[in-house]
Amino acid sequence: AYRDFQTSNPVNTVVGAALAVTLPYGDYNDERLLNLGGNRFVLRPQLGMVHTRGRWSFELTGSVFLYEDNDKFYRDSEREQDPLYALQSHIVYIAPERWWLSLGIAHACGGESEINGVGKDDEKRDMLYGISGGVPIGSRSSIKLAYVGSRTGEDVGKDTDSLSLAYSIRF
Repeated sequence: AYRDFQTSNPVNTVVGAALAVTLPYGDYNDERLLNLGGNRFVLRPQLGMVHTRGRWSFELTGSVFLYEDNDKFYRDSEREQDPLYALQSHIVYIAPERWWLSLGIAHACGGESEINGVGKDDEKRDMLYGISGGVPIGSRSSIKLAYVGSRTGEDVGKDTDSLSLAYSIRF
């Protein structure tokens, strides 16, 4: 049905909204500063758009991460965190032979936290970018190669470079 729509409408735009909810999870102990789990809800509303023009797709998504206060952060201290705002964009090309190539860029800012009302000066200003490509292998599997890099614009954060190779099977 959707493939038929794409064939008869090679130029189209789709707009959508989503809400992701992260639940408090894992093993959390307020006597430890570092925990595997999180003791708070995180809501992430998103608004996105995909404009398709033949074999090309142009994607833009904006989102905001809203953090619940953690009133049992570490030894009865309270951690509050400001919203984190993110904007990402991708350009995707799908070849007639079904291989694809994607370029992406994203920026995130905000998210400064306070512990017991004292600012931690840990605002995030991160830039992420990447390139990935995939090749089908038969009718139900594919291989993907991807590079993702990140650079922080603040003293807090990290610069990363990641390379991944994935094999997927569709059932």
